[in-house]
Amino acid sequence: MVNPMTSFSNPKLSKRLKHFSTFYQGQSIIWDIGCDHGQLGLSFVHHPHQPAIHLVDPALPVIKTLRMKLQDSDIPRVQVFHNKGQDLKLSSAQSHFIFIAGMGGPEIVSILENLFPQLKEEDQVFISPHTKVLEVREFLRSQGECLLKEEVIFESGIWYPHFLLGRKGRLSSVFGDEIYQGEIGGQYREHLIEKLSKHRDNNSKSYLNFLKNF
Repeated sequence: MVNPMTSFSNPKLSKRLKHFSTFYQGQSIIWDIGCDHGQLGLSFVHHPHQPAIHLVDPALPVIKTLRMKLQDSDIPRVQVFHNKGQDLKLSSAQSHFIFIAGMGGPEIVSILENLFPQLKEEDQVFISPHTKVLEVREFLRSQGECLLKEEVIFESGIWYPHFLLGRKGRLSSVFGDEIYQGEIGGQYREHLIEKLSKHRDNNSKSYLNFLKNF
């Protein structure tokens, strides 16, 4: 019989989530916002930095399932919150690393509007918007020099752009730059060129022109 703690606290991460987990910088608390099954957050249970793990989701069925599993597994340092990311309050006495993935750009922006004023120098936020990436970039530009890193990963036929954010970064460009570098970035650029070539609105034309001349 499989030990419930072993099976639940050692989730088998997808290629995408495993890559996302590498961005963690050793902060004292990990927040997994919109956690769903909690796989990303729970993958840090055995991390050498031993961070506290906060799993957050607005869906009550998700929260009930997580709480039942945690109750039976005795996993340490994990708390579950039935909450929206837009309502979270961060302790000023601890450092935070915040994952926000698996949701659309507008929702991520609304969460960032709540979190950004609370961030300290040592805090960082990782985001992976599924939609409206340019609108997310526009918001990031409005926040000043907050972009630490931008990358993209391809999994199961889907491209996932993602961003590491913090207090000491650089200004995000309108259409991106670092994200199109390297072999994977070049493939992503070609994917966008093909996709945008089918659009006729002015924003898409501007984006397409930028990519063709990158």
